Amino acid sequence: MSILAEEAFRASRFLARNIIPNPDFSNGTSGWTFVSGLVANVENNELIITNMGATGPHKVYRNTTSPAGNVKYLAVEMKSSSSADGIRIGNTENSKRHSGSGDWEKLSLVGTGSMAIRILDSSRTGDVSSDPVRIRRVMCLDLTALFGAGREPSREQMDELLGQFSDAWFKGARNLFNAKYFMQMYLAKIRELENAIASIGGS
Repeated sequence: MSILAEEAFRASRFLARNIIPNPDFSNGTSGWTFVSGLVANVENNELIITNMGATGPHKVYRNTTSPAGNVKYLAVEMKSSSSADGIRIGNTENSKRHSGSGDWEKLSLVGTGSMAIRILDSSRTGDVSSDPVRIRRVMCLDLTALFGAGREPSREQMDELLGQFSDAWFKGARNLFNAKYFMQMYLAKIRELENAIASIGGS
């Protein structure tokens, strides 16, 4: 590879890091903190919560190295039969709840106000072993460090950007810049804009 090609390759790299150690529970529950009588185990890279304890609120969390004031993107896949179960960063307004469908759902949010992230934030209590809460594929990115203060993407933009990866998830660091994927996104947005203009009689 020529020096010019090497420089072009390096310039096209836009590394993002999933700042959560053990995001796939490959090391069991190592590093995760369980609050208020939670009982959980790990099977097939899924955290399985079978008891919420008698008193709440309940949470599964860990601290990150991202400063409290930095904007973070948090996403998990959760299977739950209760809309009381969700994820959270910082204050209660920075939370996202499961619909309670009993199916796997991707929950994601963008928030600030804490170094910690909660992959479970729940007001439920009691034995849930007959219908446990399941969590997998934890993702947390420091958007302020990655994009710069005031230029952080929205949750919707991050969901779309991460769609280029299998399961919209990765462990460790990945290059976010993929020229083909970005061109496809750009052309799709242009088509949406053209269709919106045409629908109101424009040209």
